[in-house]
Amino acid sequence: MRYLDFHQHYALLAYRHTKVDDGGDPDETFEKIIIEQCKKLDMVVALNGAAVYPHDKKGMIMLDRNDKLERFFKKYPDYIIGIAYADLDYITPGHIDRFFKRGFKGIKTIWPAERYDSPKYYDIYARCAYFGMPILFHTGICYQLGVKDKAGICSYNMSPYFLEMVGVRFPDLQIVGAHLGTGEYDAACAIALCNNEANRNLHFDISSADGIREKIIAGKYIKDYIPVDRTVWGLDEPPTKYENIIKQWEDHFDDIGLDGAEKEKIFYRNACRILGIS
Repeated sequence: MRYLDFHQHYALLAYRHTKVDDGGDPDETFEKIIIEQCKKLDMVVALNGAAVYPHDKKGMIMLDRNDKLERFFKKYPDYIIGIAYADLDYITPGHIDRFFKRGFKGIKTIWPAERYDSPKYYDIYARCAYFGMPILFHTGICYQLGVKDKAGICSYNMSPYFLEMVGVRFPDLQIVGAHLGTGEYDAACAIALCNNEANRNLHFDISSADGIREKIIAGKYIKDYIPVDRTVWGLDEPPTKYENIIKQWEDHFDDIGLDGAEKEKIFYRNACRILGIS
């Protein structure tokens, strides 16, 4: 089995009560672990430039690491795919042009000041569709809001409901909603199911913290409620957890009766299709 992790953050070492510290530079440590895991597991990682760092007791903070990520994916093109971190309220279509020219294959976004389906963002979506660059949207509840200094942000703006119209208005844009809607699992599944009968460009990843992963597994959403073709695997956890979390998903896929081809779609082929790679 090959794997393509569609949701990983650059330099994700200390996150959700997990800490990795070998005494060296944390970015270099992260890169070393990622490449080791890629080689060991026959894995490719679509790595985004939203670096997640500890902040205070309120939550986490994200830092832009697109420049470091660019150097990393150009050094290891067989293992790393670059997904640019992009704040929809501060970028322009020109930024998308530059991301594309730099070799980024898509963008990751979170914390919009307006709903994801706001016309304010349409020119950005159109530019991503033009270049064939998928967008990874955080969807659902986002507990880090207390540390984000930006007016207008709220979890409501990131509801999976608002990806429905984005998918309709931009049928050539490949869309991935993170975490199966984070708290709105039924809605995310229903939206993906409807899209599966229409534009077929809207997906959700199953990247997750322990509590979210447990809910997705307990709900047995995959295949019965969200089509396999609309489901994408991602980690969104420190890279030391790859083997353990892959094993959890493999056990769950066996439990719900997925065959080898269906597992391969979720772990690898769906992401390849979304990214336009073989």
